[in-house]
Amino acid sequence: MNVYSLFRYAVIPCVLAASASAWAAGPQRPQIPGFLDARTGQFTAQAAVSPQADVDPLAVGTYGGLLALRINITNKTSIPTAWVIYCTQYVTVVDPAGTVITNQKTVKATRTGSTAACVPNINYSWVINNTNAIVTTQYMVFTQGDSTVLTDVSVNGNLPNIAVPANGQTTSRTVAVTL
Repeated sequence: MNVYSLFRYAVIPCVLAASASAWAAGPQRPQIPGFLDARTGQFTAQAAVSPQADVDPLAVGTYGGLLALRINITNKTSIPTAWVIYCTQYVTVVDPAGTVITNQKTVKATRTGSTAACVPNINYSWVINNTNAIVTTQYMVFTQGDSTVLTDVSVNGNLPNIAVPANGQTTSRTVAVTL
């Protein structure tokens, strides 16, 4: 078989088949986003995600400051003095564009007799859309020690939500906890 025969019987039919396939498909039409359920054969269209109307694109920026939390602890469960008491502050900011940022800090409490105190302050710097952004704060106080003496003790709580503080501002809050 010579080169011309190979071209005539192998290459030309492949090119014609590809051309026919492209011609049969027709012009490209806009597509509807969604998915086809292979089991039922039903097409389900997906709604296009559009930005919220109340989001101001000019409000995107870097917001930073200090979220100071003082936790005053009263020990009523006879936690041994050798045990360590820890405090954690969890801060989450959610903006209307869907950005979610979480910061946390854990510190060791300072004990004095049957009381203790800790200050798990968080320095933050968030790149967010500040239009109606919400800051949530949770805290946890827990012990760590010899579990053969006493079961570990912990307390969790939430503080009321706040708006994003002004840039550079210190926001101070205090909570009292009993263990």
